[in-house]
Amino acid sequence: MVFSVFPKSKFVVKKEDGTSFEMMALEATKGKMITVDHNAIKPNIIEENDIIEAIYTNGTKNIYRVIEPGFYEQTGPIPAHYQIKIEKYNKLTNTIPRINNSGNGNVICNFNSPNSNIAITQDLSKFDEIKREIEAQKDIQNKELLIKLIEELKNSTSDKNKFLNKYNEFVSALASHITIITPFIPYLSQFLPC
Repeated sequence: MVFSVFPKSKFVVKKEDGTSFEMMALEATKGKMITVDHNAIKPNIIEENDIIEAIYTNGTKNIYRVIEPGFYEQTGPIPAHYQIKIEKYNKLTNTIPRINNSGNGNVICNFNSPNSNIAITQDLSKFDEIKREIEAQKDIQNKELLIKLIEELKNSTSDKNKFLNKYNEFVSALASHITIITPFIPYLSQFLPC
């Protein structure tokens, strides 16, 4: 095989579903890319966000996250292989992206990542949908207050602390009819502080 002449290191690939497998691969540019012959890992595959633990002969380890699997089909004498782009991985900061409010939209903060802030524009039309749902209910006595609170929620999406206060006030006022907003809770929770 073409890759057999190069020195290899032992790697353990950990999948998001909890499974794992070992492979011998070439760490072409240390901490940036790993190259592995596809036949060496069949039937397994490398996917984005897999965690790869490098185990070196001196006993040290490095942990990486797959940014881009980079699978290449066989071309001529070069077998099918992966050129895996990786980044250093820190279990404490990279496992769960955190959502923070900023300006007119939300920002996802995945700390210690090359693209740590990615702006997302929010569609606030769900607030109007919640308002219509409350207006359609016949047995709610404090509709005016709830509609006012929904408007205040909508207007405070860029200030997470203010939104949290309005959210608590809204949920308290709607406590006896909480089933009305239950489908909207995942949407509303994205505006809450991390």
